[in-house]
Amino acid sequence: MSHQKRIGAGLLCVIFALALLVSSAFVIHEAGHICTGEDCLICQAIAMNGHLLRLFGAAVLVLAFLLGILRTKHAWADTPELSAPVCGTLVSWKIRLNN
Repeated sequence: MSHQKRIGAGLLCVIFALALLVSSAFVIHEAGHICTGEDCLICQAIAMNGHLLRLFGAAVLVLAFLLGILRTKHAWADTPELSAPVCGTLVSWKIRLNN
């Protein structure tokens, strides 16, 4: 099952990269087109692709932010300094108290 998930994730990444590449190429290719007016389909497609690129950028930003939070939260949980006592005690120093 893990192998199938890995293949699926890789395929999804390839599709995501191709969508970004094709939409960027379309916007670059049609940037200097001759506009026909208010109902220009190319202008609408360019606006839609621009919105798609901004949406993908925002999604990547949110994902990076969440992964950063999860990574630092995990790093804070594994620090040995927080679980050890701040100052040494007589027991931790193995000092024997005789009366």
